[in-house]
Amino acid sequence: MESAIQTIVTTFVTSARGKESLDKKAAQKLVQKHFSGLMEDTNCSSAVKEMLSGLDENTDGKINFPEYMKLVGHIAKSLSERQAAGEQAAA
Repeated sequence: MESAIQTIVTTFVTSARGKESLDKKAAQKLVQKHFSGLMEDTNCSSAVKEMLSGLDENTDGKINFPEYMKLVGHIAKSLSERQAAGEQAAA
């Protein structure tokens, strides 16, 4: 669990290049590189831009760490629901 949390934080910090937030281009690269196996349409630039726009709660055109964590939380919740549904179907 510790290594997963470290990876989440390191991925953000590395992508933000030490800044407090990701600009649109860096955020799009992060999503396409690190979440393509977990999310649909990561190869569709307009879909990723739309999703990132929805994450940008303070509408500053950037994704800060709390906004990034909402994305991580959403992905984790979706995975959990899929696994629960798969276990119910197997039972």
